Amino acid sequence: MEIKLEGIVKNTVTAKITVTAKEVGQEQQHVLTGLAKDTTVKGFRKGNAPLNLVKDALDPEKLKQRTIMHLLDHAVIKAIEENKLKIVGNPLLLESNTAQENWGFSLSFPLYPSLELGEYKAKITSAVKKAKLKDEASKPENEDKKIKVVFDTLLDSISFDVPQALIDEEVNHALSRLVRQTETLNLTVDDYLKSLKKTPEQLKEEYQKTAVESLKLDFILIAVAKDQKLEVTEVEIKKFQETAAVGDDQQSMLKGVLLKRKAVDFLMKL
Repeated sequence: MEIKLEGIVKNTVTAKITVTAKEVGQEQQHVLTGLAKDTTVKGFRKGNAPLNLVKDALDPEKLKQRTIMHLLDHAVIKAIEENKLKIVGNPLLLESNTAQENWGFSLSFPLYPSLELGEYKAKITSAVKKAKLKDEASKPENEDKKIKVVFDTLLDSISFDVPQALIDEEVNHALSRLVRQTETLNLTVDDYLKSLKKTPEQLKEEYQKTAVESLKLDFILIAVAKDQKLEVTEVEIKKFQETAAVGDDQQSMLKGVLLKRKAVDFLMKL
């Protein structure tokens, strides 16, 4: 299997993958062996039929798609390990060519953005002072204003690209939530947009802007937490886990949330 990386564009890198005919055949045999365990062929007990008969009994497209899935799993691991890629989302399949003996694929990998915080503390202190909120943040409304000043300052002063795949995922989640919300109100999305006097394109553009800002803030806050050497203890994670009522598989996500909260607390004290 040969993997060639193309240039990085907006923190997304594309990998061109070539799988030889021999490798395709070997992987197909591996997949076939796995499928054979659950395949019944007339005249044989389940899982005991010869592989050539199992292959004839299976849907060729099912076998092919399962083989492709396995090959792509191998390609992703190989690309990440060989090139030390730090990804922040699932790779996307851009292109698939299985018409020739050697199969070819194109995958895009969303990369963790590299960003420079710069003099963020001084800039926030100056912005808060200009907004005259330094000594007034004890009131809830002023607390909200200060958070907005802090966030706006970070977004305005720290520039980097967010992988488009992450933005698209956030927008799709927002659109899905909108569909569910309108359904509970017995409305269609079109009716809802008409009430707002907006087109689908305008709504999607708004969601995209919100997604970019939200994702950028997430990356920036994690960077601030790292810069300030903020840490989250196992006790804090467990306590948060009990409050959120989620499983152990969500601990990594909870740790990220807690780190960002600590970063916000630090920034609010500037």
